[in-house]
Amino acid sequence: MTANPSPTQNQAKRLLHELRLGFLEELPERLDDIESLVLNLEQDQASSNNAHPVYDELYRHIHSLKGSAGTHGIPVISLISHQFEDVLTDIGTGLKTTPIFIDIFLTYVDLIRSATTLAHDENADFKPIKSELEAIRKKLKHGKKLVLIIEGSSFMVNLYKDSLNSLPVEISVIDDGLEALGWLLREKYDAVIMGAETKSLNGKALLYALRAAGGINRDVMAIIVTSSQQTQFADTLGPDAVLTKNKQLSEQLHKVISPLFNS
Repeated sequence: MTANPSPTQNQAKRLLHELRLGFLEELPERLDDIESLVLNLEQDQASSNNAHPVYDELYRHIHSLKGSAGTHGIPVISLISHQFEDVLTDIGTGLKTTPIFIDIFLTYVDLIRSATTLAHDENADFKPIKSELEAIRKKLKHGKKLVLIIEGSSFMVNLYKDSLNSLPVEISVIDDGLEALGWLLREKYDAVIMGAETKSLNGKALLYALRAAGGINRDVMAIIVTSSQQTQFADTLGPDAVLTKNKQLSEQLHKVISPLFNS
């Protein structure tokens, strides 16, 4: 027999619902601000110094929105924001192809607006939005391989990026193992590079869960980087490569992942 929710549980549920509604009600104004920043990005490009205040503020807005949407249980908005943030990170402050990216950024804003409207309905169908988001990603990919780095150390993240610098890759970075597993169950990647010790869920447990789930990334190329040479894995659930942190790591990583680009 299932116990009825306690008054405290009901109160907590109502509070979370009210916070979610408050977030959705504030979103249109936030999106107007984001749209204005996107339209003013060319000011940054024309800047004669190294300051890029419009880009920096836009990035902060999108990063904050990604986290807030996840907190309030609206993963589709978090998903759009995550892709938006990745593109911002990829192009950096240079914005060499500003007109193209401004159009894409405005499309992201429109998708978030649509998702905001739909999110008021608990039974809303977000598939059309996700399909359009996937179409944008394919347009941006242009033959690039999608690589997810799961690592809490900024030093190691930069080392991985330097190793892949000469290869046609689009890189996303997540520092939390459990969060990364969620993305891997929803988003298709060509390769995953993960530290053995990541917060919330370590690399070994994450990979076992991913392989066992049998989803879109069950057979993804997986590379685990560890400081221990004694790490053991089950044959069917293990990584494609285990690399040790040493002076040759950058060279070894490049060598292991390079065959991916021959396919």
